Amino acid sequence: MGTVTLQVSNEKHERLNLIANERGLSVAHLIDETMSNMLAEYEARKRFENRAKQGDIKRAMELLDRAL
Repeated sequence: MGTVTLQVSNEKHERLNLIANERGLSVAHLIDETMSNMLAEYEARKRFENRAKQGDIKRAMELLDRAL
């Protein structure tokens, strides 16, 4: 497993702590979940864009935006 070190403002750190505590998670786990969601959305968009190249990309992107 890799390590990522982040520097954030004290305000952001406090807000992340609040969210993590509300969800019963550590800040590290909260950030990991958030990154996983971001990566899944990115990968879905890329797959969709590749398929959309075969058709109407504007319409395809409208459908994707509604789905996400």
